[in-house]
Amino acid sequence: MSGKEGTSNAAKLASMDPTNPYYVHPSDQPGQMLVSTNLTCANYQSCKTTMVHTLTTKKKLRFVDGTLEMSSQEKDPSQFELWNQCNFMILS
Repeated sequence: MSGKEGTSNAAKLASMDPTNPYYVHPSDQPGQMLVSTNLTCANYQSCKTTMVHTLTTKKKLRFVDGTLEMSSQEKDPSQFELWNQCNFMILS
């Protein structure tokens, strides 16, 4: 098995592991509402807390707070693809 295939297989396994930050649960979908109240100046802190809790339980907070760095497309295209997929899911 070449290094590229090994990386691809490792990325696929990571995407199937619910403890991995690249894991996308089958119920996750673009546009899914995570917080049911509209953000206002008056409820900012409670909205922020709810969003942090939600993203933490989904193991996606690291995408938002910048502690999970983007993978390099040149060095590891499979990891880059998984990172990109999760990042766009969160942004949507």
